[in-house]
Amino acid sequence: MLRAAARFRVAQWNARLRNCEMIQSAILLKHCNTAAETEFGRTHSLKRVRSYEDFKAQVPLRKYGDFESDLIRMRQGARDVLWPGLIPFYGQSSGSSSTALQHKFLPISWEQIGWQKKAGFDLVARYLNLTGDRGFTGGFSLGLFPPSVLKTESPGVQVGSNPGIMLRHVPQLAKMITLPRQPIRDILDYDEKLTAIAETYFDYDVRSISGTTCWFSVLFDRMLEVAKARDLNFTKISEIWPNLRVLFGGGVHAEPYRKIIDERVG
Repeated sequence: MLRAAARFRVAQWNARLRNCEMIQSAILLKHCNTAAETEFGRTHSLKRVRSYEDFKAQVPLRKYGDFESDLIRMRQGARDVLWPGLIPFYGQSSGSSSTALQHKFLPISWEQIGWQKKAGFDLVARYLNLTGDRGFTGGFSLGLFPPSVLKTESPGVQVGSNPGIMLRHVPQLAKMITLPRQPIRDILDYDEKLTAIAETYFDYDVRSISGTTCWFSVLFDRMLEVAKARDLNFTKISEIWPNLRVLFGGGVHAEPYRKIIDERVG
């Protein structure tokens, strides 16, 4: 059933790729219509946008810092500013030269969470469609992500990392095979968290790993340290997790890490 869903999703994507401009224009107009009655929408007359050229003429380019005062109000509970309603989550990102607060707080609506769930499945769908892997869901999927600890900013508004927020909204079926689980999932110190993952999930049947590519080799070194502590003469990750078949990496280009990953995995 999963492979059938993957084939269907990939077919959808491929059809849309043949009509990229038309699809993107339709989505743009839909978003403009959705946001037309917000403060931003009224200021930029989004209700009158009928094309990308209209949008470009009415919405000038700007930096994150140009939105910062609005985003601060939104985190304090202001509604209908850039998007309808109250935005419930903000993903705290790295510093920026164009922000006074030294951090970017990226608004994450319920719609955005839905889109990110689809994007996560799109990645798996591409993999399954390319490989025909029948055993992908027979074991566990391990995520190397920041903790999903959230800080309440104002009533109904919470701040955390985007991956951490998404870990709280993993689809129910996927939760059964997703690692790490609480309390390891929410360990704040990343070095401590990697050690806990290595020690706790050493004997699990891990079949896929997701995360920022540069952390894969760090985890693999930690796994081999645990093997040594258990008096196991393992030199490759394939001896610990023989069914590991795919790494879903992002954040940085994979190629500089490819050689060391190949050496560690075997």
